[in-house]
Order: sequence, then structure tokens, then C-alpha cells
Amino acid sequence: GQEEGNDEFLKNMKTLKKISFLRLETLKKWFENDSSENFCKQFYEKAKEDGEAYKNLFKQRVKGVNSVSRAENGAVPFYRGETFYDEGVFLWFLVNFEDGGKAEFKKAVDALCEVGGFGGELNLGYGRVKKEEEKLPFNEVTAGFSENKKNLLLSLASQSGIGSENLEGESYDLVLRKGYIAHSSQRKNPVWCFREGSVFTKFPLSGEIFKVGEKGDYAVYRDLRAFWVNF
Repeated sequence: GQEEGNDEFLKNMKTLKKISFLRLETLKKWFENDSSENFCKQFYEKAKEDGEAYKNLFKQRVKGVNSVSRAENGAVPFYRGETFYDEGVFLWFLVNFEDGGKAEFKKAVDALCEVGGFGGELNLGYGRVKKEEEKLPFNEVTAGFSENKKNLLLSLASQSGIGSENLEGESYDLVLRKGYIAHSSQRKNPVWCFREGSVFTKFPLSGEIFKVGEKGDYAVYRDLRAFWVNF
């Protein structure tokens, strides 16, 4: 398509990096087409439209509330961010049940929806959701890796079992994951992995559950197995 030295190409790439939402039909067209200059221009324009549409799906605000100061033994102002989603906006779980566990997963989701919610500050009413079950509205998408097709990575995935010779012609980004083990001052072992949104056509990367440290007598792991879908 366009040369990387082209000013318009670089401008469009910077725009795309800022977009966090694409309609499925837009993504599907990208998978089905080549990278001709004419198609790239059309795709950039459509991607920008999708990015603007995403901003209208929710509203954010900062709310002031009263809190108790332990130092002064009195009320002090405290501010927290709130996000409100429009009616019809869903949080989707894409889950692979090849090894069973579907019934247990449904029980866990039901409990979260009925008793508490998702995320933090549940005692203040945040994270409350209503659950609905329905078939995926996009039949063109198939879970799993299919050779000679464009496969989209929806999770982080470790680099285990892959060499530089397997990456020729693939589109990917690497990210370093690290941080602290929960409820401790101990750092996790850092690990480089493929970022969500990477696209492979040849090598069926599977990833692995990666040990990142220990806490007392227990090992601590990070799930870096690949979750692929293809069109």
C-alpha cells in the first residue's frame, strides 16, 4: 500500500493508534481486503468514524462525596470518577469451553450479577449489571486458529515455542508485563508477550500459563494462553 515515508500514511497511523473501538463490519472488511492504497484511505476514514461513535456510548463525570478524615476526625471532600453506559451497551465475555467449566462459569456470573457486581466500590452501587444470554451477532467469526487465514489475538500471549523465523510476515506488537504480587511488596517476574490485536496467518501460537513468582508456599501464575478468532 502506502510507503512508510509518506506524510499522509504516518498521520493516518497515528490516528489509528488512538482509536480503541471499531465496528465489527469495519474490522471484517479489513480482514477481507488487501492493503491497496485506495482501500487504506477508505479504512482510515471509517475507523475515525467508529472511534467518534464510541465516545457517544458512555458518559464520564467526577462526583464529589463526603469522606471521613482520620487525622482531623471530620468530614472532608473526596472525588471519584464515574462512567455511565448507554442503554443497549454490553460487556461481552468470549470464553472457550473446550475443557468444560461452562456450568461453573455461569454460576459465577449469576452470583456477581445478583449479589454484587463487577469491579470495585460495590457497596456504593457501582458495577451493577443485568445479564442477558444470546448467540453472538456475528456468525462470520470463528474461535480458534485457522492456517492461511487472518487470525486476531484477543488476549495477551507468551512467546513460548516461537522463533524469529515464525514471525516473518506476521503483524504483532510486544508488551512487557510486570507489577506486584497482590497484597505484597514482591514484584512479579517480568515477561514479554504478544499484545491483543496481533494478527497471525501461519504460526498457531498457543501461549502458556506462566509462573511469575511465589507468595509464601504458593506459586503465582499469569495466564498467557492465546485466544484466537478468525474471519
